[in-house]
Amino acid sequence: MDNMYAIEKFKKEVKEIVSDIDKEIVKYIQSPKRFEAAMALPCFVVAKKQGKSPQAVAEELAKKIRKKIKKSSLVADVKASGPYVNFFINYKTFSGCVLNEIIERNEKYGELPDKKEKIMIEFSNPNPCKAMHIGHARTTFLGDSLARIMSFAGYDVIRANYYNDMGKQVAKEVLAYSMWGKGGPTKKPDQWLADLYVKLHKEGDEVIKKADEILFEIEMNKNKKWIEIQKKVVGLALKGFKETYKRLGISFDVEIRESEHRQRGKELVQQALKMGVAFKSNEGTVVADLEKYGMPSCVILRSDGTGVYYTSDLGTTEYKFKKFGLDKSIWVVGEDQKLYFKQLFKILELLGYKWAKNCIHLSYGMVTLKGKKMSSRKGAFITIDEIMDELKELAKKEIEKKNPSLKDKDEVAEKIGIGAFKYAILRIEPNHVVDFNPEAVTRFEGDTGPYLQYTHARASSILRKAEKEIKSKNVKNIDLESEKEKEIIKKLSEFPEVVNKSSEELKPHQIAGYLLELSSLFNEYYHSTKVIGSEKEQERLVLVEAVRIVLRNGLNLLGIDAPEEM
Repeated sequence: MDNMYAIEKFKKEVKEIVSDIDKEIVKYIQSPKRFEAAMALPCFVVAKKQGKSPQAVAEELAKKIRKKIKKSSLVADVKASGPYVNFFINYKTFSGCVLNEIIERNEKYGELPDKKEKIMIEFSNPNPCKAMHIGHARTTFLGDSLARIMSFAGYDVIRANYYNDMGKQVAKEVLAYSMWGKGGPTKKPDQWLADLYVKLHKEGDEVIKKADEILFEIEMNKNKKWIEIQKKVVGLALKGFKETYKRLGISFDVEIRESEHRQRGKELVQQALKMGVAFKSNEGTVVADLEKYGMPSCVILRSDGTGVYYTSDLGTTEYKFKKFGLDKSIWVVGEDQKLYFKQLFKILELLGYKWAKNCIHLSYGMVTLKGKKMSSRKGAFITIDEIMDELKELAKKEIEKKNPSLKDKDEVAEKIGIGAFKYAILRIEPNHVVDFNPEAVTRFEGDTGPYLQYTHARASSILRKAEKEIKSKNVKNIDLESEKEKEIIKKLSEFPEVVNKSSEELKPHQIAGYLLELSSLFNEYYHSTKVIGSEKEQERLVLVEAVRIVLRNGLNLLGIDAPEEM
């Protein structure tokens, strides 16, 4: 099978034609956003060199280029438009090429060649003291989608989850468990532990201070009593988290625990002292000296010898690169930790690790619920589990309106609810705030996950009614000449490029935006064009099948199910 996609072949042809006339101007060719022209050559630089107007140069080049176009070419024509030379697709050739590769490659359409690069994506990272709330959904969905996209784009991806099972917060949970937890969980374990954590913070500072003593006993004195409770607490939390992940359809290749790497982190702190990367303060803390690099210095070890997040992350990051032979490591963590990661990566660089330059922090904005922030200490939060339950019920109501006779309503409502949840988070660019509204995201129209799923179900319904199997051998001499059909075919051809761009820029929202555009084009087509029973039924069914495949593949990259019926 030819690995080059149709759109790539078209662009290659354009460049070869232009190169025959002038190799120097090939680099100026670009892909315009307008549909009318698939590629364009701006003539400003060439005109300046020749001392002519850009319009005159565009006219001259268009005439020369037109003579180079062959009848079998994917390029239909070139036209001068002001200072640009515009290149147009030959849809008589291009349509069959695009539709054939989609039908033939099927679930692999959009997949890119092996990039021979191993990347770890660390995401989700729930704290054992807190049930995952809607804010945790963003790192979880972003990381999962990015792992899917980058794997599809040819990277060797390792999905990692990092559990902070050490530190003050865990010590507080251990204290809360020792006070009220002996009877065991009375509900989903992670939610039960979150309730204990909130209860502890209502006890006052004097009680909470005991957590510092517990942390010291666990970390420095290896106190068996407290370590046993710590293991129980963390084990219960992880059991609850895994129930949530299973429901979301999210998995990990590697689970890393902070406690396993804190000791190595302390050794690296001592190494930092010897190398002059860090110094001991008057209070006895070890401080990384970073002010000369334009950022605040930071404590990397407490005066009592207990570690902080930096301590563990130094040991953990070294472990990641050595153990897995990584080319890059990506952390999907909120934007409030930007400075933290700059400091961490700089310390690793100063310690002599060349791979420190390949450490990437993918930051994201907060998630609010109808404009309100959440806090796990105060208990003012709603969990991911609660959101899923609510969205499932809202999806059921929508199904009752749209298709009351649907079989397996409960199963489909679950898919729609979770799809609505994921899409609402992923459709927003990572550095922007997401304001989540359960009622709005479950609608079957507009910029929502259910709208995309409904479009997929609509395409599936057409194909079921036609009762014809679509195979690649059916895709020959496709003659779909309406403007709507051309727009859809052009949009379908762009999918591999969107996958590549999304993987390079670490932005799953580009996939979401693409799917919305494709769905809108297809639904306009559906409402205005007869498929079954038309003169071009076979060709149009091929187009419908191609749309269905690309929607399914794209939704999969977002971690969203594509129901056949809704």
